[in-house]
Amino acid sequence: MPQTEAQKRAQKKYNESDHGKKKNTIRNWKHLGLVTTSKEEMDQIYQRYLASQKCEKKGCEYTEKNKKHMDHDHETGLFRNILCHACNVNDNSNNTSGTPNIYKHRDGWLYQKTINKKTYSKCFKTFEQACAYKIEYELKQ
Repeated sequence: MPQTEAQKRAQKKYNESDHGKKKNTIRNWKHLGLVTTSKEEMDQIYQRYLASQKCEKKGCEYTEKNKKHMDHDHETGLFRNILCHACNVNDNSNNTSGTPNIYKHRDGWLYQKTINKKTYSKCFKTFEQACAYKIEYELKQ
């Protein structure tokens, strides 16, 4: 059954509340693959996220375009740091594949590169295919 206008307003008000923001942020992190051992650990990560004033990797300022992100290991799901978007996706990011720009993905391996604020990505069945594409693609650049 569709929501009434009153229900929509109530949902919007909840989503804008501190509790709603926390619930939605944590739900999104779990969807992205963050794994914690307890509710307390998740609460500690969220509090660290809220308290973070600068990127924990390079001390970058957070901006509207370079927002803060929760960084985690894509293989284990374990939390690592609170980073700015640029540090979270750049060529030197620490990822579990050991190869910059190649990430474990639910459907295989993802090659991802950001150039001039535009992100290019392609998914491969094997790590070797992703590496071969990376070499070929980056030689053309």
